Amino acid sequence: MTRITAADCRYERALRQRNKLLKDPGVTRDALFPWNVLLSDYGAAIMCKAPAAAAIFHERTIALYRQIAHTTTQCQLHIRIMIQRRRSSFCASMRKNLIMTA
Repeated sequence: MTRITAADCRYERALRQRNKLLKDPGVTRDALFPWNVLLSDYGAAIMCKAPAAAAIFHERTIALYRQIAHTTTQCQLHIRIMIQRRRSSFCASMRKNLIMTA
């Protein structure tokens, strides 16, 4: 079973608050900026857990397949996770891009 962490809760809360702000027709980019930074930081923390979650998914899927297929045959599930490996490089890249486009 997947555990919901504090980072997941913070991301959801920030997303709700940002979406509420987006409903205001007078919202400015400056008002959205801190929420965008929070969402990118919290999202990066969540994405860093993806490889561990994929490994658990792989193990459970293979076990279920063997149970359903009534086999012990070797099989593999290939999961591709498209994220940068290090959170610090992800955050640095995001900050660099935000500075360059600001």
